[in-house]
Amino acid sequence: MIKEFKPDISQIKVLFPELVDLQEIGPGGQKLVYSAKHPEHGLIVLKLIKPGSPTTRQRTLRELYIASELKGACFAKLHGFGDINIENEEVIFIMEEYIDGNTLRALIQAKSLSLKEIILIGKELLHALDVVDQKGLVHRDVKPENIIVSKSRIVLLDFGIARHLNLSSLTDDMAMFGPMTPGYAAPEQIKNEKRRICSRTDLFSWGVVMYECITGKNPFIDGCATPQEILIKTIKYNPPTILEINYKFSKVIDKCLKKVIHRRPISAKMVLENLEGCEKDLCP
Repeated sequence: MIKEFKPDISQIKVLFPELVDLQEIGPGGQKLVYSAKHPEHGLIVLKLIKPGSPTTRQRTLRELYIASELKGACFAKLHGFGDINIENEEVIFIMEEYIDGNTLRALIQAKSLSLKEIILIGKELLHALDVVDQKGLVHRDVKPENIIVSKSRIVLLDFGIARHLNLSSLTDDMAMFGPMTPGYAAPEQIKNEKRRICSRTDLFSWGVVMYECITGKNPFIDGCATPQEILIKTIKYNPPTILEINYKFSKVIDKCLKKVIHRRPISAKMVLENLEGCEKDLCP
């Protein structure tokens, strides 16, 4: 059994004496998340990650490398990262901007989103995915938990399983599944078809998120009892077109949910252009 990583908060304060009002805000396990005030950056998030394996460590460092390349309102500012020793173990720390807002998951559960708000969220996510695409990256984990909605911006978080298309994969070629979240992962992720993974993979996840925002249910998770059932349903089931909204918007979502990757839109920019074209009809 893996020992839970749970250092005393007094140790954290000693290691980061510049931080005040340090409070734990994330769950335990092998990753801890704190909020604190920094004298230069203001309110920040401090993440402490205990890598479980060399591969996990590589993925974490890759997340930091990727996050450092992404600029703009759609991404959290990275203030710093590195290695520290806690309880005689090497731990990676990440210090980044604190985003004051709600996760998209919380808003979906509260059933508080209007169609206009869903479109805005969808467009901002597409802007973020366009930047990700331009950097030669694939996020691979677009889901409501990784999206923060604040009063002024929509932020895409957590590039922990992102893939840089110009770097070698960290997943075993013989692995049955690739890194993913069941219910949001595209079929090519589920099948670990690494050569097929590209920007269109994130568009599948975007389509799932939009579908869930509108209907309140994830079409691939609904009715399933196990992760295995979700994966099978993702590969085999075609969600019905949403009839309650504008036809053009429904078709955009349908195209993003295509099982065959080359039948999806070629880029986030193309989806954004299609969505711009029907926004007037959606929001009179």
